[in-house]
Order: sequence, then C-alpha cells, then structure tokens
Amino acid sequence: MQGAELCNDTSFFNCDFKDFTSHSAMTDYSALKHQMQHISADSDARRFRAYELKARNRQLDLGYDPVEKVSSYVFEVLCDYHQNLLLPVLWLLLLTLGMGEFYYSKGVYCQSTHEIALHSYWMLDICHDKLYRVGVFALSQTFWPLSAFMQNEIWDIQSYPVKVMNYFHFVLSTLIWFLLITGIRKRFTL
Repeated sequence: MQGAELCNDTSFFNCDFKDFTSHSAMTDYSALKHQMQHISADSDARRFRAYELKARNRQLDLGYDPVEKVSSYVFEVLCDYHQNLLLPVLWLLLLTLGMGEFYYSKGVYCQSTHEIALHSYWMLDICHDKLYRVGVFALSQTFWPLSAFMQNEIWDIQSYPVKVMNYFHFVLSTLIWFLLITGIRKRFTL
C-alpha cells in the first residue's frame, strides 16, 4: 500500500476489513487513512482511523500501557470508535434498566407530599407507585445527567450506596451521551 495512488472516486463502502491482529495491520490502516484523506474521502478516512485504533489496541500489551489499553477497549465497547451510532443508544437503554433495577431494590423515595404539593402539584402521582417513581428517577438520571448535581424538589436519596451509584450513573451516562453526540457530529461533518 505504501506509495500507491488512489483515484478520486475510490470507495471502500461495501468492503469488510477483519485483520486487526497482524503486525502490519495498524500501519496498513494508517496508510489507507492518509490516502483517503489525500483524495478527500473523509468518511472512509474516519473508518480507517477507527480500524487503525482497533489494530493498535489489539497490539498493545496491558502491562506496557494499561491506561491506553483500557480506555481504548472502553471506547470500542461503547461506540466501536464512533463507527456504530446504535451502540451508545443501546448502552443508555441498558444503563437505564440496570440502574432502575438497582434503585428499585435499594429505594428512591420522595420528600413529603406536602413539600411537593407546595412546589409542583403534578409530581404527586410519581410518589404513590414505587415502580413508576423508580422508572422516572432512572430515566431522569440517564437523560438529564446534570440533575445529579441539582437541588431537586421531589427526590430524597438517603442511602449512601444509592448516592454513590447515582453519581456513577451520572458519570457513565454523561460519557455515553458525549460519545453519541460526538459520533453523530463526526458522522455528518464535511
């Protein structure tokens, strides 16, 4: 591949690349990335950049650079290096269901109904049914992760493990939202 010239209409749209473990895979994908950038085929260039990162991760030794190995693995699992936009959506759904189950088992409570009635009367219905309450709480934490830092007038989290898991939920959902939004942005930029 070194020194080869590609035509301006070169496309690898329906091609399937599976070699990520050979010694030359990372350099081959890097060369293809540079060639695609040279002919302004940006979507293929991003694809080969993802393949280059995937090959690099397969060649990295965990003992040599554990931070890069683990972060690259997480990046691949959560969004396949921005190649799959459905993965972050799936992870958000699984996170919501998993954390909802945790909140259901450990308990998320409402403040007194008198307090809620003073602020937001429509929220009283949430507090009567545990499954509904936990579902709304889990969805609110996934789809509005900054709510973990806001003063909320209806939720009362008393248990320390639930507070810790709530902040874990906040960090993970924020990371997944970031990957989803940057993946969409990278997919549709010119």
